[in-house]
Amino acid sequence: MIRAAVVRFVAVASAALVVTSCGSPTGGDPSASAPAGPVASAPPPATAEPSAPAPKAQTIRDYITANGLQETVIHRGDAGAPTVDLPWMDGWEDAGSLTPEWAYSAVVYRGPRPEDYTPNIVVLMSKLTGAADPQALIDSAPGELAALTGWTPIGEQGPGGRDDYPSYRLDGTWVRDGVTKVVAQTTVVVPADDGVYVVQFNADAAQSEFDIATAGLTTITQQAIILP
Repeated sequence: MIRAAVVRFVAVASAALVVTSCGSPTGGDPSASAPAGPVASAPPPATAEPSAPAPKAQTIRDYITANGLQETVIHRGDAGAPTVDLPWMDGWEDAGSLTPEWAYSAVVYRGPRPEDYTPNIVVLMSKLTGAADPQALIDSAPGELAALTGWTPIGEQGPGGRDDYPSYRLDGTWVRDGVTKVVAQTTVVVPADDGVYVVQFNADAAQSEFDIATAGLTTITQQAIILP
């Protein structure tokens, strides 16, 4: 997704449809580190003979554009939209005024951590109007992070672990300004009578804070209450 809408979800390299880092006095800024549409996976290993570059993975943004869908960014409290209530997590707190203006909500980690950088998780939501296929959106979900500079997946990627709606989860690292950072994302697709809503949970942290960020994302992915 892009920073302009659901697509805003990954502005990691810039700020949104896929990952963001909640800002704070000590580092990490929700509006400055979220991926709004990751860009760039690691190059394939060299081979004896040159080969054509691998085709770029489709992103949710690509799917929206190709199918002429209309996207509307949803904020907490918007009438008629689903609601997302995050679970309580030890060490985490609502980002308050640090929440990016394009986000639905955000939380930051205030517990013990190895660096001054503040791990954060930003929630993004967009409404898609038109003939949107929920499964096609899930299939396109990995494309944004895969496009991030220096993207390296960690662990298994696949179903996000929710029983109510289709979801997709992937974790990994990417390189920004020469620094390796953690990015983890769960995309949830919520069909509704007036369209399809895409909800994204984007975790951002320093490389040494991988466990903090991914544990927080796992809890939110599994326990966040999404009501249509």
